[in-house]
Amino acid sequence: MADGGSYPGIVTQRPGGVGRNHADVLARLGLHSTLLTHFGDDENGNYLKRTGEHIDLSRCQTVPVPSATYFAMNVKGNVRYGISSIEKIMATLTTDIIRQNRDLLATSDFFVIDGNVRVETLKFAIEQAAQLNVPVWFEPTDIDKMQKLFKSELIDKVAVTSPNRNEFRELCRFAGVSISEKDLSSPKSVQDFITKNRQFFQNFKHLIVTMGGEGVVVCSREKDDLHILTRSAPLADAEVVSVSGAGDCWNGGFLAGWLLGKTVEERIDLAQETARKSLKSTFAVPETIQSLI
Repeated sequence: MADGGSYPGIVTQRPGGVGRNHADVLARLGLHSTLLTHFGDDENGNYLKRTGEHIDLSRCQTVPVPSATYFAMNVKGNVRYGISSIEKIMATLTTDIIRQNRDLLATSDFFVIDGNVRVETLKFAIEQAAQLNVPVWFEPTDIDKMQKLFKSELIDKVAVTSPNRNEFRELCRFAGVSISEKDLSSPKSVQDFITKNRQFFQNFKHLIVTMGGEGVVVCSREKDDLHILTRSAPLADAEVVSVSGAGDCWNGGFLAGWLLGKTVEERIDLAQETARKSLKSTFAVPETIQSLI
């Protein structure tokens, strides 16, 4: 509503952030994950540190700006709208953070980066990972930020990307592929669309298109073959407590399965269960996912 009134509700604070959520999932699933970011010099920054003690935060720095903060209006499990305040701290995440931690990147099995960082930082990070033969996972986070991958001019160096339905539309638009609303109407229609236009998606080792309550499409490349699998949503809409963080949990579960040597089908199974735990909680990454490993 926009009538100036006040309405009863519940206000809660939860740790989040796309990169942090991915690191959190991996840590809770028994893998070593190092978060590379900046915390603000404020109580929100202290809160993020306290709630992330199980993650390797040794490479994080505290800077004299406000911590990244996001306000979500959650109605019946779905985010009606959100307000983010991240610009000041994102401006501190320059190419220096990658340059100063190149040794960490060199010893990593995988590098996950999201679309919140500036294009020049994204480009430099992907370049460095490519030089070190470290596979990169790009999580768009937002429709407008999908274009950063194209502006980096290094899309062919990205192993995995995980757009939602709207971000996938943007991915196709920037790739010069015409896509209709009918093509996006269901996981099966997206599967058919990718099959017909497979030449545009051959660079990715995995292309994961999440479609909210309708499910997910996982496109996997093995040599010259493209295999496409679909799954229904991990939880019925009526059972959803909050969707915040579910996509990050899905990605983290899939990546954990990959690093643990599981098959694609087994990775998807773990991803589905991890997302299911998130959907049933007000925490983006709930402690309950620890029971999955």
